[in-house]
Amino acid sequence: MLAVPGIRRVHLLVPPSRMSDVDVACAGLPVAVHGSVAALCAGGRWAHAGQRPGGAVGDGLMTHGSCVLVHDAARPLVPVATARSVVDAVCAGHRVVVPVLPLVDTVKEVDAGGLLHATPDRSTLRVVQTPQGFDGSQGFDGSLLRAVLDVAQHDPVRAWTGAGESVHTVPGHPLAFAVHDDWDRALAERAIRS
Repeated sequence: MLAVPGIRRVHLLVPPSRMSDVDVACAGLPVAVHGSVAALCAGGRWAHAGQRPGGAVGDGLMTHGSCVLVHDAARPLVPVATARSVVDAVCAGHRVVVPVLPLVDTVKEVDAGGLLHATPDRSTLRVVQTPQGFDGSQGFDGSLLRAVLDVAQHDPVRAWTGAGESVHTVPGHPLAFAVHDDWDRALAERAIRS
C-alpha cells in the first residue's frame, strides 16, 4: 500500500502480542502500529482499520488526502493499480468504493435441510475485495472512524447500503485473493516467484 501514489501513512491494527514484532518489521516506514481499535481512535485521531477475528498479522488503514483506504491483511498481493483505482473513484466523488470481480463459479442456494433448490443469476453477483475506500472530506472524528472500522469488520456492502449509502465498484484483480489456508499461501508464494 505504501507504493500507492499519495499514500502518506499506514495505520496497522495487530494483535497486542504481535505489536513488537510488527513495530520492528516496519521500522523506518511511515507506519503506526496499534493493538486495539480504541488506541487507533484515541483522541479522534486516525489510527486503524478492521481486524477480523482470527486475522493474520493485521489489517491496514491508509490515508490519501480526504480518502481513507481500509485493507485486509489477508489480501497481500493487491496490485498498486487496483488500490489507485479505489482512491481515484473516491476522489471523483464516490463516498464508498470497493473493488470487485465477477463471480465465475456456479453458486447454489440450499434449504435448511441442505438440499439444493435454486441457482442465483451470477451475472449480477460480484466478489468483494480490498482495499475499500471511504470519503473523509467532511472530516473524520472518532465516531466516524469507529463507524468505518465497524463496517470494515463486517459486510461493507450490506452495512453501507443498509444505511442508504451507495457503494461504487471498480474492477478488482485476481491477485487480490484472500490467503486463508496453506493452499492459498502456496498460490500466493507461487505468484510472488512468477
